[in-house]
Amino acid sequence: MHLLIIRKSDIEKAITMSDAIKAIRRGFATFSKGRAIVPLRIPISIEKNTVLFMPGALTDEKKVGIKVVSVYPQNIESNLPLIHAAILLIDGEKGIPKALIEGGYVTAIRTGAAGGVAADLLARKDAEVAFVFGAGVQGRSQLEALCAVRNIKLAYVYDIDSTKAKIYETEMKEKLGIEVRFVKNYERFIPEADIIVTATPSREPFLKGELLKEGVHINAIGSHTTDMSELDTSVFKRASIIAVDSKEAVLKEAGEVINAIKASVIREKDLIEIGEIINDPSKSRKHEREITIFKTVGIAIEDVVVGELIYEKAKEKSVGIEIKDFF
Repeated sequence: MHLLIIRKSDIEKAITMSDAIKAIRRGFATFSKGRAIVPLRIPISIEKNTVLFMPGALTDEKKVGIKVVSVYPQNIESNLPLIHAAILLIDGEKGIPKALIEGGYVTAIRTGAAGGVAADLLARKDAEVAFVFGAGVQGRSQLEALCAVRNIKLAYVYDIDSTKAKIYETEMKEKLGIEVRFVKNYERFIPEADIIVTATPSREPFLKGELLKEGVHINAIGSHTTDMSELDTSVFKRASIIAVDSKEAVLKEAGEVINAIKASVIREKDLIEIGEIINDPSKSRKHEREITIFKTVGIAIEDVVVGELIYEKAKEKSVGIEIKDFF
């Protein structure tokens, strides 16, 4: 049996952001229909470092995969990436591993695509102005995905590292062909935003409810642990729709949601999975003035559906490295 090795450069040749958005939409719908198995991620701590194991499966389609992500903060001192990741896909019919995919780029694409799906469902159709907090990999993929589903003309970006934000401004302007502006005083520009993305590792909430204009949509994708928080509880107080990727995962891992529930600002029953909205569009935005939120911590079904798409496209386009007689 053969094993296909798919590198980042192969992924770039295999799929587009629009391809990933379609796959993620289908994945969320399948998950909320109860046709997927997605255990909570399993963390292993090694001193100050963490290795995460994220298994998932599409039961009807018999597709299985697992992503392994390592987060090693000390790598920065050695000029190494903070995060490394790999995805192993397994043939659900025969139980044979079939592909090993570079996972860091997949994580960026699938998280961006998840934001794209949410914005397509919840943001106003006439949304033109975006505000992105965080000029890293996720901030880039999120803006790319927004441009795939809405006619974004202007994007503001803020990052505590001004140099990083200025590079983002130049690179994303060239890549997307839209106006991108780095701003230092973000509170001044938040009221202009039709869509806001928070893609930071912040442990202190910085987005305040009183700054939001009516009708804004928020993709909160940065925090994924109980001690991280990007949205102030006042944001949840103003929201009429609080969509999540997985209720179970968010209630276990999303600091700002947990804090809002503890403060009695929202209740568990106020959360709705994005897949539920896909399956029943009547649960989406009712009017232009509503403020909507999509909170995601990332779930393995995203890696499985995008990984499977990459695998199929890589075979079609003859990219990747095939290891013959691996088994």
